[in-house]
Amino acid sequence: EYINQALVGRPLIDPTNAAMRQLMSLKTRAWDDTLVDATGAPSELLPEIEPTGAFIGYLQKSAAESLGLKGKVQVFNGAHDQYCGCVGSDAVRPGEIMLSTGTAWVLMAVSTQALFPNPVISPGPHIVPGLWGALAALPSGGSAFDWYKNRFLEEDYSGIEAHLGEHPGNRDGLFFYPHLTGEYFPRINPDARGTLVGLGLEHGKYEVAEAVMEGVVFQLRTALDEYRKAGYAVNKLKVNGGALNSPYWTRLIADNSACDVFAMASKDAACLGAAAIAGVGAGLFPDYERASLSLNRGSLLVRGTQAEQDRQSEKYERYLQGWDKLSGVYQHHVPVNRSPE
Repeated sequence: EYINQALVGRPLIDPTNAAMRQLMSLKTRAWDDTLVDATGAPSELLPEIEPTGAFIGYLQKSAAESLGLKGKVQVFNGAHDQYCGCVGSDAVRPGEIMLSTGTAWVLMAVSTQALFPNPVISPGPHIVPGLWGALAALPSGGSAFDWYKNRFLEEDYSGIEAHLGEHPGNRDGLFFYPHLTGEYFPRINPDARGTLVGLGLEHGKYEVAEAVMEGVVFQLRTALDEYRKAGYAVNKLKVNGGALNSPYWTRLIADNSACDVFAMASKDAACLGAAAIAGVGAGLFPDYERASLSLNRGSLLVRGTQAEQDRQSEKYERYLQGWDKLSGVYQHHVPVNRSPE
């Protein structure tokens, strides 16, 4: 809203962002009076909702000067960053899921209808007319590996990658649960914490790095299973973001997703999705599907051997069993920064 105010002088919002506020009716795409009244805030505080891709005006003079632009620049209403990432990752058909691998790992499924069986999967209107998105987040995704790298490793990412997979048998009994900031999917336990299980004298820093990566991927696998249970089709996974810098990590994703997995050519899918919105609005592309294919294509990731996939499945089952036993430890966890009272 603020950015639109700065660009065109009107504090507008779009349906994908408005849905995140949990005050918009998904049926009418307008603010829901009952929900707004429940907040106790006057409805006049809420911005006007305009469709994603709607022409909302020309760049006003002050904004054009700040951006170094001249002439009449058309402005089109944007969308939530993960919905932009969905379009920028060519996840614009039912059965496709975007995976954004940043600080958090975020999933966005594409469907022909909004489903509400799981409170941690949040549905909303997709940018593509007639479709719906369904969002879920894994807070300790890339942040879990960055934490380990920055605290315990001296190499850069390429240096670490060179050592991954050197001793595959050493990791069979090593498990990492990446709940460094709590567990929020599929269960909600804010007191949960990261846990390393099975550490032995045979393990070195790179085996632990592999376990961290694998633990994040196992959380992804759990999330994909939850989507399937909720009734969403999972046919293709479109991956963008930092994990694409690691062939080792992307192979783990491919081996644990039980669907075709595509690595997008450009990792910056959200920016490309925003560009697609403007491109369709300005008539440069006939539709979002054509825009997605033009701006960012994916390549199919090669999975490991069937034996490797089977080994991952067997370890994943032990991973789930381990967390079932460990999660109770954190039911009464008290963070060190919380006062005794």
